[in-house]
Amino acid sequence: EIRSSGQRLFVTFDLPDFIDTEYGFTYNQHAMQENYWQGVDVDVCTPRFMWRRPKVSFPTNRSWTRLFFMNHFCCDMGLQSRPRVVGQDLLGGGDNGWGILYPRVEYCMSQNGGVKPNFIALDWVMESEEAMEVVEYLNFGGRVGTGQRCEDDFHCATSSCNLAMNVCQCLSCPAESEDICLGCEQGQYCAAPAEDEGQNNQCFIGTR
Repeated sequence: EIRSSGQRLFVTFDLPDFIDTEYGFTYNQHAMQENYWQGVDVDVCTPRFMWRRPKVSFPTNRSWTRLFFMNHFCCDMGLQSRPRVVGQDLLGGGDNGWGILYPRVEYCMSQNGGVKPNFIALDWVMESEEAMEVVEYLNFGGRVGTGQRCEDDFHCATSSCNLAMNVCQCLSCPAESEDICLGCEQGQYCAAPAEDEGQNNQCFIGTR
């Protein structure tokens, strides 16, 4: 049915012994590039295989773009990671939140020739709403998430923590800038409230 509809399903294996072109079984190193499975630090993305190899290496095809499979796991067991992912007031939204997952995706891309991940593997997906938002942003753009608990700028995807409220906020643009400020929608800019510095930065419609 898949073939008759013009679609294909690839099943990848860690060993080349199971290659079968008839059924679409392929060796993962022929089609993918991947980082090491363990790690959530935003400044670490250790290559596992085929790093910075933009094209596939099938025996009969070396022209397709290689897929980037990004791992994002803190621990050996899912139960160990749950308190770091599911809960209230986790710094940066937790391991799967904007403040950790998004900067790590950016770092992995910077270490892999700017390639955006095709797949992001992580624990507790169904309870990771912010992870879904990150993927949505990577695919379609929009706004970078704010509102997570923070104690410093590096806990936030926008690199801007409101220390009076301990909440991630949008990033203020310099007065002369026309850039899109992180945390704001397209066509908006961000400015701090003139009087009450305890409020979050607010996004406004307009141009510089």
